[in-house]
Amino acid sequence: MLKLTTDQDIKDFTVGCCFFGTGGGGNASFGERMLRDALELGKEIVIVDSNDIDDKDWIICPYLMGTSGPETDETKQEKIKQGLSIATVGNMPAAATDLLLKTFGENVTLSAIIPYEIGAAATSSAVATAAMLGIPTIDADFVGRSVPEATQMLPALYGIDLCPTASSDAFGNETIISKAVNRHMIERIGKHIALASFGLIGQATLLHQAEVLKKYMLSGTLSKAFAVGKILREAKNTNKGVETILRELVGSKKVFEGVIATFTGYDEKGYYVGEIVISGKNEFEGSTLKIWFKNENHIAWKDEAVYLTSPDLISIIDQNLCEPYVNNQLKEGLQVTVYGTPAHSAWHEEKALEANSPRYYGFNFDAKFMDR
Repeated sequence: MLKLTTDQDIKDFTVGCCFFGTGGGGNASFGERMLRDALELGKEIVIVDSNDIDDKDWIICPYLMGTSGPETDETKQEKIKQGLSIATVGNMPAAATDLLLKTFGENVTLSAIIPYEIGAAATSSAVATAAMLGIPTIDADFVGRSVPEATQMLPALYGIDLCPTASSDAFGNETIISKAVNRHMIERIGKHIALASFGLIGQATLLHQAEVLKKYMLSGTLSKAFAVGKILREAKNTNKGVETILRELVGSKKVFEGVIATFTGYDEKGYYVGEIVISGKNEFEGSTLKIWFKNENHIAWKDEAVYLTSPDLISIIDQNLCEPYVNNQLKEGLQVTVYGTPAHSAWHEEKALEANSPRYYGFNFDAKFMDR
């Protein structure tokens, strides 16, 4: 069992989750705020082993849906025109959870919450929701990293229906997707709801007894994220070699080091899409790394050759702060180190790989793994 009881615990947890967010998964500051709000209200933040959850226990999966791109001045003005100048909902996934329970779980006693992915805001919002409800979060998720589409989580890939899914935005607008013909339409409808709400909403899905979902859980991912966050903080404070420690804990490897030469990012149908070009330094002097992202980093080319792809993780770390970046924080001139981390073995299965590889994102080549 893991308890987050201090500001430092929260910081370590969100930073570690951000590492597994691979450029997406929401900003650490957003996740920290939700967790601190729970602590300030006297709530306990408890994370328990998946084996501690009985098969008949009811669980639910809350998350964030929408673009991670920066808000433009035009968007801010349009929100004001629509009467959305003041946010009234502090934790949107919690509001969506409440809506789903009130609508479909009248006779349900909820025992725990599970995040669908690991990311700074994505995971923290689920953990904060559990704390507000007075229940634990399961030390597991359904992806092992962040992905751009909620329907890329393992239960959805293997046929578990995500409907009904409840949605709530920051202004109190609520929606329920009661039926969709396939997982792609659930994602599409959710994105349109997020676009209508100017970028970000909370959703809740998979209101089930645990026995339905246990075989899709990737256990230990939250405690591992917490450990990574502590490692990064201690490495910054002591100047110890972070690469060696990360390799021992999660199999990470430094794949590049340099300065961001160019960065482009734009909103495309509710996703934050773009490219990062890094000019090498030190042992990578004279080389270039280009990364393509769709919310998260998915493909890296070293000197124009495919070097590393999803489902393996591509995480960008600030060289001075020793903290991972979300892509909407990047800009030209930053000195960064890029780490690759092997994906969970579940992503080597054919059905899963088809849904998180270069071909899935429209490229005409296969995935390139660190360990193959």
